[in-house]
Amino acid sequence: MAGPAQLSFQPPSPPPSSGKQNTEDGVPLDFVAKKTQGIADSGEANPMPKERREAKVTKRKEFVDSSGMGSEKAIEQVAESSKGAAAGKLVKNDNEYPLPSELPAWYAKIKTTDRGMKELGKRPSSLATQALTALSSMNGCMDRCEQQGVSRAQLGKLFEELRDQVHKAEITLKIDRFIVRKTRFLDPEYGLPRIFASKKVDFPWDLKADAWQLYSRWRQEVFEVDILRGIKIARETDRGGDRIDPTYKGRQYADFYGQGHLVLGQWWPTQLCTVRDGAHGNPQGGIYGKKEKGAYSIVLSGGESTDEDNGTDIWYTPTDSTVRMIESCDSVHNPVRVIRSHQLPKRNRYRPVVGLRYDGLYEVVEKKPVDTEKAAYKFHLVRCKDQHPIRCEDNAARRPTRFEIAGDDERLHRRALRELAELKARREAE
Repeated sequence: MAGPAQLSFQPPSPPPSSGKQNTEDGVPLDFVAKKTQGIADSGEANPMPKERREAKVTKRKEFVDSSGMGSEKAIEQVAESSKGAAAGKLVKNDNEYPLPSELPAWYAKIKTTDRGMKELGKRPSSLATQALTALSSMNGCMDRCEQQGVSRAQLGKLFEELRDQVHKAEITLKIDRFIVRKTRFLDPEYGLPRIFASKKVDFPWDLKADAWQLYSRWRQEVFEVDILRGIKIARETDRGGDRIDPTYKGRQYADFYGQGHLVLGQWWPTQLCTVRDGAHGNPQGGIYGKKEKGAYSIVLSGGESTDEDNGTDIWYTPTDSTVRMIESCDSVHNPVRVIRSHQLPKRNRYRPVVGLRYDGLYEVVEKKPVDTEKAAYKFHLVRCKDQHPIRCEDNAARRPTRFEIAGDDERLHRRALRELAELKARREAE
């Protein structure tokens, strides 16, 4: 598994206040006083030292001056870099998706003489035949990508084909441990590592990310393609009663800083699924964190009138407890995972079409009170540097993929049929 993303970030300074006294760095004195008082109010025994505080504010000022964060130019850069992903342009990072030195034990133990392997060789089911054919096609596409003399235009078409195959495998391809072993799809020389750990081809960063996500799931022996895998669905009368199956072997936990085992753009149909996969730790609340640790992750959903979302620059007004966010802003200073929900206003260009999407790490750089009596704040988040672009543009890199959207449509259809059947049963029982 990949470790937490090592990212550098420089937060912006607050806007200067006209007509008020400033420090020698041009920062309003009332802002400095407010920050110091905020730290004291949060229970910190020792407020941030003056030198550290002024250095942090100076970095914020330099960042805003040099980057134009939140401007139209910044927004255009997000869109342009996302378009670059579709064209196969890469942000180089050779250690972004490290390849484990050993194959998983369950994979290495399977022998060609095992019953499951023999059945695949003699009498495979129709579903197994479809899976074997699909993986063979994916392998052939990788072969063609690695051939000498392939033109840039041809390579672009092959990348498109390979994306479709990886995305289809994530959502629709029904396989098992024997199919993965027979096709050797976890082997560095034959399988998915040929994409995310390739030394022969500069695959697009988004394709590498999605191949690594699929590889990681299969490595854990999680082959179920149901997007609600590992979730026990409650009856229609108890919508909030869904829970994670305690026997689900792919369960991950979200109490860590950084990106960890996630990939940028990773998608889920429901918030409970983000908990299942260790992206967020709260099945309903927007903030997940621990005492004195700050916030690990937040979900942007709905939207207050004061909220602003420029992709790389966010003003966030949470509706639940803000203590963890205050800690992240005033004392812990950790990057926070940001997950966007389709329940954001439709005018938000970064809103996923359906479900929820992980959009990267952000630093909580400042807070402003919105209701002093209730100790309610809105928080300013700035996206950490050296990350790939948000996967929101209408191109090949976008998440959710067309297969994920179709899977979500099917989920909603199944739920409607189930609720209709339960309603009919209740009426008949009356």
